[in-house]
Amino acid sequence: MTPITLQPSTMHSQNPAATAATHRSTTQAESADTTDTLELSPAAIRETQLTGRIAWNQEQGNISSDQAKQLYSQVSSIHNQIVADRQNDGGTLSTADAQTVSQMQDALRQTLYSEAHDGASLPSGSGSPSQARHAFEAGRTVLDQKTGR
Repeated sequence: MTPITLQPSTMHSQNPAATAATHRSTTQAESADTTDTLELSPAAIRETQLTGRIAWNQEQGNISSDQAKQLYSQVSSIHNQIVADRQNDGGTLSTADAQTVSQMQDALRQTLYSEAHDGASLPSGSGSPSQARHAFEAGRTVLDQKTGR
């Protein structure tokens, strides 16, 4: 799993050594901020990014409300599959299940891109770290709104 440090206006994906360095370099003023650190699996990070990409594309008018609902439904189905697989695998995803989930999420990302870009294929290697961070933050916002936070 990848440690994620969530702060009021930023999100950082870090390795454990970087996390320790970040905590050591935090100033007193930053310490007063509410900062949460949690461990998210790659599947959870991709799920949150997909949710953010759907919201952003709907907001930009690239996809309709009906398309967004259908895509959110697919994200929910993948999430339910993850939950079921974890229960069957004793609390963690097996390597095979994780690969299957990754393939389903990649297919959904391709579908979203295609619908938002008039049938175009997702370019290989697309998406910079800043775009991934933006998608993750947008996904967090949508998920917070859905849960009433």
